[in-house]
Amino acid sequence: MNTEKIPTVTFNPKDGTLILEGRSFPENPKIFYDDIFKKVEKELKTNFLKITMKLDYINSGSAKCILTLFEKLNIISNIYVTWISEEGDEDIIDLGKILQDSLNISFEFKEVI
Repeated sequence: MNTEKIPTVTFNPKDGTLILEGRSFPENPKIFYDDIFKKVEKELKTNFLKITMKLDYINSGSAKCILTLFEKLNIISNIYVTWISEEGDEDIIDLGKILQDSLNISFEFKEVI
């Protein structure tokens, strides 16, 4: 699998943190994001999950799968999302706002230089 097309995933089941960083345009985003859900569902040791999304590119297939991932995670745990984007990256910021509105989940938005 080409790691330039998939985000780095860091999951700590004990403290309930999930971090995705990089770019997301895998060949099959459904399989990639389903695997993340399965791992979290199996190993999560808390009743909350702090998700940090720091992706600088997300294709439409990944965006749909991220929405589904968040929906599934929100069923098994209380989730809190920090959505980090480069300053002024309106595409990524807008996608985060669309996901927030679609899910009715509170997001924290941060812009970095």
